[in-house]
Amino acid sequence: MAPQHTHPPAPDATSDLLAAEGRLRRAPPLRRGAAGQPLQLSAASVDLAARGRCANMIRMKNAGRCATAAAGRLAGAPPLPRRPAGWAVWLLLLACCRLASAQMTRLVAIADTRGTSASDYVNTAVLSNAIDRILALSPPPDAVLVGGDLVATLNNPDQGFWRFTNAMARLTAAGIPYYCAIGHDDVSVLNWYALWSQTFEFPGNGPANWTELAYYVDVGAARVIVLDSVTRGKYAYFGNQVTYVHPTERAWLQTVIGAASPQPFDIVLTHRCACPTSVARSNDCLSASLSDLYAFLQILRDAQCSLLLAGHDHLYARRLLDTRYDDAWTQPLPHVVACTGASLYTNLLADTPYPPPDACNTAHHTFVVIDLDPAAGVGAARAYAVDTGEPLDEVALAGKPNTLSLSFQTRLLADNLDRLPQWGRLTLSRPVSNALAVALQSDDPATLGVTNAVTIPAGTNAAAFDLQLYRRPVPAGPRTVAISAQTASGLAATATVEVADTGGDPPRLSFAAPSAVDRYTTNLHLPRVSAPYTTDFSGCALSPDGAELLVVCRGGLAGYRIQVFDTNGLYLRGIALTNFDDVEGICLVDPASNRYAVVQEGAGNDISIFTLATNTAVIDKDTDAQVIHVNLPFGKWPNKALEGIVWDAANDCFYLVHEGYYASGHWYAPLALLRVAPTGETVVAEAVFGATNALDGWATDLSDLAYDPYRGRFYLLSDESHRLIECAFDGVVRATLPLPLSQPEGLALSADGATLYVVGEPNECLRLALAPPASSGPEGTTAVFAVALSRPLTNSLAVEVAISSAQAVAGSDYVPAATNLLLPPLATTGSFAVTILSDPEMEPDETLELALTNSSPGVALADQRARHVIAGDAMRLVVETPHGTAAPPAGTNWLSYLSELSCRILDSPVAAGSGTQVVCQSWSGTGSVPAAGGGTATPVFALSNDSAIVWHWTTNVWLSAAADPGGAVDGGNRWLSLGAAASVTSRPDAYFTFEGWSGDLDEADTNLAVIDLQMDRTRAVTAHFRAAVTSRGTPLWWLADFYGPTNDFETPDGTDTDGDGMAGWQEYIADTSPTDPLSALRFLSLELTEWGVSLTWPSAADRVYELYRAPDILAPPVPLDTNIPPDPWGIVRFYDLADAASNAFYRLRVRLAP
Repeated sequence: MAPQHTHPPAPDATSDLLAAEGRLRRAPPLRRGAAGQPLQLSAASVDLAARGRCANMIRMKNAGRCATAAAGRLAGAPPLPRRPAGWAVWLLLLACCRLASAQMTRLVAIADTRGTSASDYVNTAVLSNAIDRILALSPPPDAVLVGGDLVATLNNPDQGFWRFTNAMARLTAAGIPYYCAIGHDDVSVLNWYALWSQTFEFPGNGPANWTELAYYVDVGAARVIVLDSVTRGKYAYFGNQVTYVHPTERAWLQTVIGAASPQPFDIVLTHRCACPTSVARSNDCLSASLSDLYAFLQILRDAQCSLLLAGHDHLYARRLLDTRYDDAWTQPLPHVVACTGASLYTNLLADTPYPPPDACNTAHHTFVVIDLDPAAGVGAARAYAVDTGEPLDEVALAGKPNTLSLSFQTRLLADNLDRLPQWGRLTLSRPVSNALAVALQSDDPATLGVTNAVTIPAGTNAAAFDLQLYRRPVPAGPRTVAISAQTASGLAATATVEVADTGGDPPRLSFAAPSAVDRYTTNLHLPRVSAPYTTDFSGCALSPDGAELLVVCRGGLAGYRIQVFDTNGLYLRGIALTNFDDVEGICLVDPASNRYAVVQEGAGNDISIFTLATNTAVIDKDTDAQVIHVNLPFGKWPNKALEGIVWDAANDCFYLVHEGYYASGHWYAPLALLRVAPTGETVVAEAVFGATNALDGWATDLSDLAYDPYRGRFYLLSDESHRLIECAFDGVVRATLPLPLSQPEGLALSADGATLYVVGEPNECLRLALAPPASSGPEGTTAVFAVALSRPLTNSLAVEVAISSAQAVAGSDYVPAATNLLLPPLATTGSFAVTILSDPEMEPDETLELALTNSSPGVALADQRARHVIAGDAMRLVVETPHGTAAPPAGTNWLSYLSELSCRILDSPVAAGSGTQVVCQSWSGTGSVPAAGGGTATPVFALSNDSAIVWHWTTNVWLSAAADPGGAVDGGNRWLSLGAAASVTSRPDAYFTFEGWSGDLDEADTNLAVIDLQMDRTRAVTAHFRAAVTSRGTPLWWLADFYGPTNDFETPDGTDTDGDGMAGWQEYIADTSPTDPLSALRFLSLELTEWGVSLTWPSAADRVYELYRAPDILAPPVPLDTNIPPDPWGIVRFYDLADAASNAFYRLRVRLAP
């Protein structure tokens, strides 16, 4: 067992090696005695029959994900082993075996790297040789997979894992990550799960609330799924191991493999193999439980898994799981078992089961090179001997079949849209080597036509096609139309769209702007909203008429609730939510039926849909709600899962945000924007875009979202970043808006997009209004204004524009080119121009207000206002300052006529060197600037003519005055004007005397209690004090702390006043209390460990300790160490490496440090 430290491990400057983003952590250096020398101790003894070696205990954290460490060999690593004959030949073979492809993925599999006994831990000779060959591969592998049994039985787990990670650090230093499965030899200690968590980092995306080691990683073209085949529960050990894949793991496996995996190849890694390699091993593999094995293999078969890797059996074996094992297995699954260190089972070939392995080798330790070609959908796994590098076996691998899918820009179309170019999209799961022709067909060509044939170009995986909508003479309501796609090779797909007679929601016309979220301004901020429950405000949503704001919150013991407010924050009523867990978000789903949905972050990741009436008081999840369980495309981190929800009516789907968890430079759970179609009781969420990368630098979490269907923009809320982020489906951030809330949690957008509501914890509310897009320009220019239509129309669209201004006059200041705009059929954008006239008059800024006033029936107006500022005539303002930052800035500034402003210095004082600063004191001005004044800001003035301002500065110098312990100083540590006079006074504490000054002062003044200084430069002085002591050297202040003020400190200093055998001066040296008989210098603990005798005692600063040992109480003590310093944390731990199995006596002494 590792030593238990009473304080955190001290950092060790020599332990700076990295292993895949994991840092080497070293325990505090252990103090040793000289082995074989006698021991001595007063009042304590211990039997030394058990002996052990003292060593620094090391744990290495090795990331289970792709990471690049600094290239190069580890400092002090041993020389590489001698390469056997034929090395170069096999290297050439390994390099040439890789399939020719621009986007190949290469993996290497090893397993059972453990040593041959408990003391060997790891077979470092074989593992080091294997790593040599892996590092020699060209191109290098993208990752290495380890099939468990990393170390032998863990008598000393720290040493075992240290040896393994230290060997593997050569891979991570070369930028090659490795991923480990758990083996039965790795869990032979009760706390194996904690030990693995301390040693390695894992993605944390396994089954929810699962204590086994299951996870997946995507590496190039492969999804590698790592399963636990040996344990049951966090504290498993040899007597409690099982040999099957647990049903919980199998259920999770189905959510990450096959169709749920975006990669063309799925590879599963376990420790125990699926089938025995010999009759003797038949009870030590997954087939020991046949029903569980068949259930597991059926998942792999249905998912068309490419490769099953394992270890455990100490040999190389390969078999094809095909119709010999299951009649339904149409695509054979290669199952490969490797061994890279443990003692080989050389006697198993004659003891083969039926059916036997298709290939077997017990003469060599092996590593397996896996090459995958995603374009061709094929690959190969090749086994090589570690000692000679010769090839031993090869098996072909097949990826998942190429699949075809159909998608549309939107699924809700209006029949008046006519032709929609590039509206549909065909997508293959992987690119094709040759061009692929796809036939398309509509099941209702009278309503919706489609391009008959589309070709997906070679080397790509997608192509777009057109849709043609036809208006029906008699409205018949929305109609579902199916579009089907078919290839000659048998690939097929079908998808549906909804065609509405009147276009569904009307298209919207607005002024075009690159973004919207940065144009929202606060018009109501309520730091504390009054309501029955005022904690944990979370998601929010608007009622169908937009007059009420529904807020989800936690109601204390009452559970979760919806509280209803008006749009000014006035509480109206409450609705209890029963049988819900950790509700975070709410959205309006169907305004017509008053249907809402909430999402919960707690158990289940559930979406619950229900109806609210004006008199609804309670919603019971079990009886009143339609519940949809959401499977995430990654693992769930506690309290860091689904946070916000919004409904997209046009595409019949929910959008959700996943909170994410970022700490210590690592994403333990990703940020995510997810799409969920409510098609059943359990649905799989898909990512809209990679939010972790897209929002890098903008957000470290997500708490809610809103969606503007007319702009196709998401507004993402981050409570940690206090920010609102606008982005489109491509993930590109268009704009951001800082928010003045302490913890923003909920977001709601009005139907017209004009108002945003934000709620935050504990009970904060913010309302924001959308400001019109603004532009500006000088006289004599043309201002162009763009408008946008949310979707095209088959008819032309006439739009009228109104222009008004409180300052500018039409005809003399501006002339619109036209007061209306005509958008032609199918157009979605247009523009109009306004000419800004020049005139001889001196004028200030003038603002034009523009408004879209009307449009064709069936087209709504939104964001219909814009603003343009005509810059006023320019006045010159010259700013001079020798220091600092001025506003307006130093130099010549051109500002509009009659601009109102205040001139300021933004950063006074300004550092001007060590101990020197300059300070702005005053200004002088001409023209419109006030003539003179003090400080760093002028009064507000109107700029009516050319003007100037000069800022005036003075210099300050720093007077530093310090004091030794035992006193203080007055009058120092301040800025003073250059040349000023200063006085500094020394002030000794009780039982101390003033000893003089040092520093930047005249020598004649060093003994004065009060010194006068001329501040012609920066000065630093220090006052020195001396403690008054007794004749034995004990400080009077120390004695006064225990005995109070007295005129006779000599008596208690030389007296044992507490009867513990030590006089006052001895108690001072020992740092013990002279008035407490229980306070004495003594050992805190004395115990026998595998590293020797462990002794601990309290320590104090400015002391040095001596430790002695004797074989019996009468023998003279022999020093073990006579210069033991105090421990920074107050407890010294010393290990005595005694070799004699006999009694020992110890003695501890202390002295003052010199």
